[in-house]
Amino acid sequence: MSSDDSKFIRIIDAINIPYLTPSTVILHVYWKGALNLEKTREIIKKLKNLVSEEEYHLAMEELGGEEK
Repeated sequence: MSSDDSKFIRIIDAINIPYLTPSTVILHVYWKGALNLEKTREIIKKLKNLVSEEEYHLAMEELGGEEK
């Protein structure tokens, strides 16, 4: 299951249902080699206003931090 709705995530987390956030799915695709670093950063940047600030920054950290 994939979601970025914090209330929903708290509920499914409480009943031990596994889930992924949207940026985690994108990172997984990157780690599998289906996306290059540049394209992955571009996609994550497009998600910035749709996911939590924490999720965005964690995803960018996984990609080596934000470009200057």
